[in-house]
Amino acid sequence: MARDTIPISDGVVEHLRRAGVPLPPIAGELTTDAFFELWRTVAAATDRADLGLSTGLAVFGRSVAAKAALHAPTLGDALRTLGRYKRLTCPEDVVVDLRDGEPSVRFDWILATGEVPAILVDAVFASHVALVARATAGKVAPIRIELARKRRHAQLLRDHFRCPIVFAAQR
Repeated sequence: MARDTIPISDGVVEHLRRAGVPLPPIAGELTTDAFFELWRTVAAATDRADLGLSTGLAVFGRSVAAKAALHAPTLGDALRTLGRYKRLTCPEDVVVDLRDGEPSVRFDWILATGEVPAILVDAVFASHVALVARATAGKVAPIRIELARKRRHAQLLRDHFRCPIVFAAQR
């Protein structure tokens, strides 16, 4: 069983504070439930629909895992590197699949007891899409992004990711 601790990035905290989000003192690690509650608090404290996207972009490439992924010989190796890091440091899986010749990447919070906050999902996707774009010199981009949540901010997401956004997906 995975340890229920998620390290908190200083870059995330710094970005959110600069964006004017009042945060409680945060240090070290949080449980999955506390981590999700932090993101729900952030979402409730702002009217910025793009805050998750900007947070993901602000911190992308700062982590040790991202730097290691950028040195991987292939995109598949880069995603596997990220997946290994996540499994070692927190209860999250990065799942890479190939179905009908189409690769997909999924992020599973294995100890989640509730819905993953949309603002966190946006930050994770923004960070990983930016990492893939940088690692491939812009040659690889998503053909679509599928979100389990209800339709919200569809145009903002389409404009940011430059691909169709599917809402109410199975995962």
